[in-house]
Amino acid sequence: MSPYLILPYTKQQANKYKLVIYPADDKKHKLEVYNYAGDFLGRVGAYGYLDYPQYLALEEAGLVPSGTADERRRLYHLRHRTEKNYDTKFSRSWLSAHLLW
Repeated sequence: MSPYLILPYTKQQANKYKLVIYPADDKKHKLEVYNYAGDFLGRVGAYGYLDYPQYLALEEAGLVPSGTADERRRLYHLRHRTEKNYDTKFSRSWLSAHLLW
């Protein structure tokens, strides 16, 4: 497996929340997330599943219909909003929702 390619949307989101992100090295997750002080916050995003920026790229390439990314994002949030810590800033669930979706 090759490392996850961090797309511009995710980079912008990381900058917005003052986070540093790297492709995860464990082959299970997409990202390793750190705060600006260098504290490790967690690994997020299941490797092998598409996320919002990937759907946007597929839309741009004409491989999926327009609107697919927004619909997949809406469904992601519907599925995950009942997770423990979904609204707790910088929890793994929050990081996934805000960096990848």
